[in-house]
Amino acid sequence: MFGDLMKKYPFCVAYCHDGDKYQVSLYSVDPKIDCGAMCKLFGGGGHLGAAGFWCRTLPWSKVEKETP
Repeated sequence: MFGDLMKKYPFCVAYCHDGDKYQVSLYSVDPKIDCGAMCKLFGGGGHLGAAGFWCRTLPWSKVEKETP
């Protein structure tokens, strides 16, 4: 799904909104990152390399890139 980005970033996130709630999926090829454990914190589950959860509000906020 993410191709070479999986090698560039520690984990990748995909999400979609159905008009009511979000379905969030996490993916990682790094064995030190447990996607299942992260998603369990938000009521979801999965396994080490891929997991997901549903939520009404995304549990992160946009961060503006700082300019030097």
